[in-house]
Amino acid sequence: DYSSSPFASTSSSSYVSAEEESHNLKVMAISMIVAMLIFTIFTAYQVSENPDGIYASCCRLSVTVVACILKGLLTPCRLICCKPTGHHIVGSDYREPYRGRRGHMELT
Repeated sequence: DYSSSPFASTSSSSYVSAEEESHNLKVMAISMIVAMLIFTIFTAYQVSENPDGIYASCCRLSVTVVACILKGLLTPCRLICCKPTGHHIVGSDYREPYRGRRGHMELT
């Protein structure tokens, strides 16, 4: 008998209307966008002010991990569509792909 289950009852206090749910989703989306904007500005500031710090290192690590995962996922497409190229020479500085010509981080 499912009538004794706590999930079987639908009282008016636990019911959320579609309009209220839509409003809650809009508020949540706006707050997430604002938080992402704030964290993006904070990340850019930290990386520009302290490029050798732990925060910048974690950002470089996360970008490298995401690039590695995407490269692994897209390998079949690259093998089908593109010609294989030669190997790339890795520079001596671990921050080389993230730096501009004068050694300053490029934020554009």
